[in-house]
Amino acid sequence: MKKAVCTTLISASAGSGKTYQLAGRFLRVLLEPELGGGRVDPTTVLATTFTRAAAGEILSRVLGWLARAVFDSEKRKQLGEISGSGKEPTVEECAEVLEAMTERMHRLQIGTMDGIFAKVARSFGPSVGMPPVWTIALPEQAARLAESAVDELLAGWEGAEVRKAWRKFKGKAPALGLRAQL
Repeated sequence: MKKAVCTTLISASAGSGKTYQLAGRFLRVLLEPELGGGRVDPTTVLATTFTRAAAGEILSRVLGWLARAVFDSEKRKQLGEISGSGKEPTVEECAEVLEAMTERMHRLQIGTMDGIFAKVARSFGPSVGMPPVWTIALPEQAARLAESAVDELLAGWEGAEVRKAWRKFKGKAPALGLRAQL
């Protein structure tokens, strides 16, 4: 029997310890046994953040904490505090979770939010008509694509029609310089 899905949002300003907190929560999920015994598969836990550096830091912290805890009883005590469970894990528990993470590292879901969304889009893209291979546009590319879309939309319109449409949508979308003021 599995536990119910638990979602946690950590929101705070820069430098306030969000990454530390998220790494601790991730660790707690992995160390707590499931209702029917056994452990959560680390590949079924999703941890997202805003930067690649923070995602790397989460993974590095969790692996480091577990590795040190395998050899040091004081570090195992600290894991109970870090994870928020208050329970000191055993050497075996730390080793089991560390092994599970390292064996499945290529499948762990620790990343940026846009990276996770891109994975989902790549997985399901073809079923909604997206090409099998695509990339996220860089800001300059996105600007050119937006200009091209406006050009295509306005092609064949008369000046009065364009002004009427612009008044209708003004303030509801970025102006895009309204194609250099038409």
